[in-house]
Amino acid sequence: MTLIEPMPQMKKQDYPADMFEIPRHDARYSIVSSVGEDESPQVVEKAQQIHGVSYVNYDYFDESGKMDDGRLVPDLDGTRSDMSGKVVASYFVAFPAGGVVEHAKATVRLLDIGANGSLEDLPTYKYFADTFDDNTKTGLKSVIDTYGNSSVREVAALGTIESGEHRGSFELMRALVQNSVLKDAAGHPELYLASLTDSSFRPVLGFIHPKSANILSKPVRIFSDDPRSKLIYVTPVLMDLSAVIQNTAQAVESAHTSSEAAKLEANLRFITDGLPEDLVDQYINAYSNKIV
Repeated sequence: MTLIEPMPQMKKQDYPADMFEIPRHDARYSIVSSVGEDESPQVVEKAQQIHGVSYVNYDYFDESGKMDDGRLVPDLDGTRSDMSGKVVASYFVAFPAGGVVEHAKATVRLLDIGANGSLEDLPTYKYFADTFDDNTKTGLKSVIDTYGNSSVREVAALGTIESGEHRGSFELMRALVQNSVLKDAAGHPELYLASLTDSSFRPVLGFIHPKSANILSKPVRIFSDDPRSKLIYVTPVLMDLSAVIQNTAQAVESAHTSSEAAKLEANLRFITDGLPEDLVDQYINAYSNKIV
């Protein structure tokens, strides 16, 4: 894994704000969020319900792993905020434009290192770091030393109750990618850990382009001793979402067929929808701050 050289002019306290909802031309869903469980309990409850129902529908857990309201029982959901302040979960849901939170169809979470936490408290690092090579571990700690704890985050709890194209999930992923690009352009690069299930691995890497991620280990079975678990494998990955635009643009140029190029071009238009044109051009043509 290759990491950028630290930029000494960047101070740890100069964190730009997250920008997940920006005006977009092609937005069929509205996205709302809750930082922690108390900011918007309605969003949190709906996000946990979609997550729970989704994981049962995908046969990761049987019905006994789900509470009556659809949420997973707490001990099967390791991606909530830590009560001691080590990890803070931000919950996102996507619902059809013009609808309400109750109509949400897709969810994702971002886990951040809390005031009392460290890199070792993020679930993917906590449980799978012993499978990472030394370069990965050293590189992650170097990024945190340079840019602070907010520079390494975790994408977690992807879930959908949509049928068909799963548009809400892709709009959520677009919001994460665009936020990462905007943060990177403001001088604060971020890396994202994730433990991707079998059902999310190919769609996520296909959307962000495989070159935007490093696979950190072979798939690992989790909850294997829990009778409520059926068969759930996750693959730990490290993603640089600010590299998605460049990698997708390069894939368009190297496409082998016109149909493949057209599909990639459509994905690129979707990913960049709402971003300033000059910024998009910068990341296509002159992007140099690659982290992964």
